[in-house]
Parts: sequence; structure tokens; C-alpha cells
Amino acid sequence: MGRARNVDVCLPLARLSQYHGYFSELEAGRYAFTDTGSTHGTLVNGTRLARKVTSPLQDGVEITLGPYRFVFHGPDAFCDLVARRAQLR
Repeated sequence: MGRARNVDVCLPLARLSQYHGYFSELEAGRYAFTDTGSTHGTLVNGTRLARKVTSPLQDGVEITLGPYRFVFHGPDAFCDLVARRAQLR
């Protein structure tokens, strides 16, 4: 994920590196994020990730890429979240 057009998740945000980092599946239902050596760094729930070190993720953790904040949800948790929000309408 990053600003480059050839990444899977392209976010054209000024303070995001072209190749900021990537998500990987560790095993069924468990995911991780690796910062690829970005300029502005990555935080997971406020803890700075070391460059090029894979960090496991849990559903609902906040990922900060430079000044931008996101909440991570794996596929199942994301589908549950969408279903719950759809019922509120």
C-alpha cells in the first residue's frame, strides 16, 4: 500500500510513501503489516513499527501511516461490521 499507482491499495496522499508497507496473511484468519522503510513511519495502536519488521494485527487496531489513521479489520470482522451497520439503517 502506498502512493504508487502499481500497488494493490493506492492512496494518493501527500505524506504517504510510494511503497509504504504491505499486509500479509500469517495463517488462516491472522494478518500482519510490514513497513517497507517508509519516510514517515507506521504506528500500530500508537507503537512505532521497526522498518522491515512484520507486526501481527488484531481486528480493530489503529494503523497510523504518517499522519493518516486507519482501523484494521480482517475479512470476517469487516463483513460483520458492514452487516451491523447495514442493520442500523
